[in-house]
Amino acid sequence: MVARLVWLGVLLGAGCKEPPPSSIQETSEPPVEAMASCARTDNPLRITCSVVLPEPGPVTLALQAPAGETRRFVSGVSALEHEVLGWGLKPSTTYTWSVAGIEGSLQTGALPADLEATEIEVSGQPEGFDAVLQTLFCEGDDELVGYFAMIDGDGDIVWFETNPLPYANSFGYEWSAADHSLLSTNGAVFVELGISGEELLRLERGIDFEHKLHHDVARWGPYTYLLQEHPVGSLSVDGVYVFEGETLLGTIDLEDHFTIGGDGHNGDWAHANGLNATDSGELVMSLLVFDSVLGIDGDPASPGFLGLSWVASGSPAGLSDADYRPPPGAEQGFSGQHNASRRGDELWVFDNTGDGARSRALRMRMDHAAGELPLDAAWYLPRRCNIHGGAIPIEGGVLASCATTGDVFAFAEGSDEPQWWMRADCGGDTGSAISITRGIPVSFPRIP
Repeated sequence: MVARLVWLGVLLGAGCKEPPPSSIQETSEPPVEAMASCARTDNPLRITCSVVLPEPGPVTLALQAPAGETRRFVSGVSALEHEVLGWGLKPSTTYTWSVAGIEGSLQTGALPADLEATEIEVSGQPEGFDAVLQTLFCEGDDELVGYFAMIDGDGDIVWFETNPLPYANSFGYEWSAADHSLLSTNGAVFVELGISGEELLRLERGIDFEHKLHHDVARWGPYTYLLQEHPVGSLSVDGVYVFEGETLLGTIDLEDHFTIGGDGHNGDWAHANGLNATDSGELVMSLLVFDSVLGIDGDPASPGFLGLSWVASGSPAGLSDADYRPPPGAEQGFSGQHNASRRGDELWVFDNTGDGARSRALRMRMDHAAGELPLDAAWYLPRRCNIHGGAIPIEGGVLASCATTGDVFAFAEGSDEPQWWMRADCGGDTGSAISITRGIPVSFPRIP
């Protein structure tokens, strides 16, 4: 960049005198031609490109791997100077880059030694997503090291960050596609990491909220939803905190809507084990003990904010005042479910009823007129997954994961067999603790 000093003449009487030093102003002139350079960041799988344009405008960074598709990343603001981040890259791979008419090449780095030792098995070819986000626990030099990692369809780790939170048995994480950020919790802390690895938001128990967090976290627009538990008599009862940034907007506790009693599950009245937000801001909460799923108004701008919208029960053990129940039939209904979500009038759950030996991912139709949940599609896993599972809709099918064994399956619509399977293990012995909560599908930026 060419810098110049602009001296301001000050007219005093009949002549001009040089201004005092404090009035000297530094301005910048754009280059005659665009300038660009790219380099690896401190993370070996990310690169950053610095661009200076001859006149303000947006820029697009294109990255081409050998025998791979071209990936594009956009800095959409109109400016002279840009920093563009490229991510989701394979390790030890040479990429050709081009931006603002300038080209070059750059090799990504190698993975850390413990991640490099990860054993990743894959079979088949995935469709409807580019990578799966999950946790890995690796044997470090002196202790177990936790990572979040994205693993692509070829079985390559293409993004990773050290887990910012101490490991705990009950934890949750989610990928915010809108923000390109990772949301994670343990019992006492919530952290949001940007795709570049920077910490965007941190909320702590005793400072920002009162009760213990567990199992899951959700995001809708600027709002963060944290699943929490608190004592009611001798039982633990669930609820949800709603934050906008660091501001607590509201809390829903299940005792606000239900009569708490009985023994629950080991002192846990409902054992909420999943939380998702729909495109309209509705929260979908899974209650394991009652084989039930709740719909909650999670929109702070709604007059019904934090009100109960509906209850869906999957078995006779479900909540008695349910708005939706399964119709008669051998394969209808669900129990022991995890990871409930809603897409329009489709209700999705990871179901542990199955045939007794196998869990399954279910898609049911919410029949509002009949108050029923007729089965629309079922995908059976080859095993039973009692401890956490995932059933996340993807384009043309479902991504189903089994935390008990660390398996992730992608099923196509109408298929009985998975089109893709993956399992990753980097040697960390977590004992009886779960290794993953679920595999989360991630799609990379695609710009024509």
